[in-house]
Amino acid sequence: MSDPTSVARVRAADLFTAAARHDVGLAPTAQLRCLEAAATLAVTADDLDAADAAIDHPYTSNIRIGSAEEEIREGLRILAILDIEFFADRRIRSSARHARRALRYVH
Repeated sequence: MSDPTSVARVRAADLFTAAARHDVGLAPTAQLRCLEAAATLAVTADDLDAADAAIDHPYTSNIRIGSAEEEIREGLRILAILDIEFFADRRIRSSARHARRALRYVH
């Protein structure tokens, strides 16, 4: 297993990528910010393996597919519940910043 943030980063990246695919209610700027948020998390193959192994992990509970806004907010929630030393990782902070900016452009 890779670093302790693997599962959170994979789940949040999935949600940000899904949000970027919405055609309704999401400005192109928001779609770009969502893709930046996902890419910044730098998910690796090891992270994907760790996420697949984590069936009942707290980051996997309550994940719902809905509107782009819901998916962005859920991705942010996942990142926000990380311990502070993990949230301090530049990838996490940068991703959260892009996701928050995406919310400004949700209709």
